[in-house]
Amino acid sequence: VSGGELTVENSNFTGNAANHGGAISVEAGAVISNSEIVGNVGNSTGGVEGFLVSVDDSLFAQNTGRAIDAAIADVRNSVIADNTATYGAGIRGSEILVIDSTLTGNVAVGTSGGGGLGGGAIAGTDVNILNSTISLNHTSGDEAHGGGIQAFGSLTVTNSIIHDNYTTGNNARGGAIGAGIVGGEWIIVDSVIRDNYTLGDNAHGGGLSRQDDVSLVGSIVMGNETHGFASDGGGIHIGPFGGSFLSLEDTIIQGNLTHGHTSAGGGLFVNGDLELLRSTVSENQTEGDDSPGGGIWIGFGTLELDRSTVSANKTVGDRSFGGGIFSSISEDHAILLENATLSSNQVLGSDSFGGGLFSNGNTTLVHTTGTL
Repeated sequence: VSGGELTVENSNFTGNAANHGGAISVEAGAVISNSEIVGNVGNSTGGVEGFLVSVDDSLFAQNTGRAIDAAIADVRNSVIADNTATYGAGIRGSEILVIDSTLTGNVAVGTSGGGGLGGGAIAGTDVNILNSTISLNHTSGDEAHGGGIQAFGSLTVTNSIIHDNYTTGNNARGGAIGAGIVGGEWIIVDSVIRDNYTLGDNAHGGGLSRQDDVSLVGSIVMGNETHGFASDGGGIHIGPFGGSFLSLEDTIIQGNLTHGHTSAGGGLFVNGDLELLRSTVSENQTEGDDSPGGGIWIGFGTLELDRSTVSANKTVGDRSFGGGIFSSISEDHAILLENATLSSNQVLGSDSFGGGLFSNGNTTLVHTTGTL
């Protein structure tokens, strides 16, 4: 469609094919409601492409080429499932809004050279997700970030569940959510990130990985894993460079795992500042030699625990220090504990020290009240 806006209601598009927009291609905008876009084929987009695409109460499924490609995408009360593309298999766009929807089983397959840009379900610059489920999506290919979501700029996730997404490939990041570049604010509120993983060497952040600031409020990060050599941050990975900030408020980091030699930070890996307020880091672990920080690994910043608990975390491997917390903090930084509890953390392996806390740098410990 050239020019104007296309409106589609109560319609089915099935088995169509084109170089671009296997089902629909529109220069301006498309408003789609109560419709099914299923089994179409396009070189880049099998479903719908246009500048502005608005979708309500519709199904986009089993398209070859991403389901929706738009500068501005607004998706509500819809299901986007089992689509395949090189990246952003569900939705790709500059501004993406998803409300009361499910994105599941979408796959970003990478390129013929083995690399991929990622974003199994979503790849966008500014992404806002509300009351939605992102599940069972994945990326394949080296450096393919974000099994579920890749956000190049800002990201807001509210009252949503992101589970069982994964990346496979070396240097890939974020089983659930990932990005290899910086810019924009990431905030996750009242949401659950669970049972996601990365598989590959130097593949960080089973749940989430970013090189910039992230805030979580009232959220749960649990059961996420990394599998591979030097694959850090079973739950959350912030790095690899210093200067970033991770803030956790009323948040639980539980039961996350790194599995592999030199894979640090079972729960959290943070190269920068880390602040926990009324939060819990528990039952996380590293499995592998030279894999420190069962609960938390921190470097190049200040760690502050305020009314928070680090408990029952462990390292399982030789020379794996800091069952609860491993600190590799340079001078002029500190660990600040206020009304904090470190309890029942362990190191299990030869030449491993610091069940609760191990510091491998110039650290000032300020402990006002709490239990160590």
